[in-house]
Amino acid sequence: MDADLPDVGARVTPLVIEAVDPARMLVLAALLDDPVPIHYDPEAVGTPGEGGRTVNQGPLALGYLGRMLRAWTEGAADLRRIRCRLHANVLAGDRLECGGEVVETDPRAGACRIAVWVRRDGVDVVTGSAELRWPDAAGRTG
Repeated sequence: MDADLPDVGARVTPLVIEAVDPARMLVLAALLDDPVPIHYDPEAVGTPGEGGRTVNQGPLALGYLGRMLRAWTEGAADLRRIRCRLHANVLAGDRLECGGEVVETDPRAGACRIAVWVRRDGVDVVTGSAELRWPDAAGRTG
């Protein structure tokens, strides 16, 4: 994508995570010195229905959205803000679909707001919004 702003209603190129990797959860737990064992120890996951699968950390889900937005903009835009709500646990092995849609543009600032989501089996597990700014588009009016 070049420095021109996307149109309202434009869809972000989706990112599909075929299987959430428990090894990444383990690395993040170590980096964060995370004391919560459900993120790295399958024996600690006792919630019925989760089948001993470790629980993905929220920051990893936000990272998937950041990765999607960076790929979509080909690195041309700065992620200025992301606000999200986590609705459900994401588990090791889950297949996720990350997506977004432009809901507002500001040509004077070279920026746009995007509704973003992460879905598992068509159900939102993360929803929110992201604000992007294209430094090369600021001040353009058309």
